[in-house]
Amino acid sequence: MKYFLSTIAFFLVLSLHGYGQSADSSKAVTIRLYCAQGLAPKSQPLYVLQDVKEEITLTQPQLKIVDTDWIDRIEVLKETEAVDKYGAAGKSGVVIITLKDSKLQQVKERLEI
Repeated sequence: MKYFLSTIAFFLVLSLHGYGQSADSSKAVTIRLYCAQGLAPKSQPLYVLQDVKEEITLTQPQLKIVDTDWIDRIEVLKETEAVDKYGAAGKSGVVIITLKDSKLQQVKERLEI
């Protein structure tokens, strides 16, 4: 009986298998912002791109020119914090996108600012 249980356990261990998946790094990454309800143009958040030296504001369609590899971090300011920092323009919230390595200049060139 002891031999039988050992044999069963051995075959169970051999029958286990696993698999792995590798990420396809050649695919482009797209950032999409979705809301539960559609936002009226007046209730859109303020989008701010910044680097170490300066910051600019963008509309949501203009965000498409920002390469996701350029993004260092994204911060969201809500309610009073957004209004305190950005005034009436921040009343619907502020999305601050901090870029890496002075990439803001490339964004400005693409926007022809």
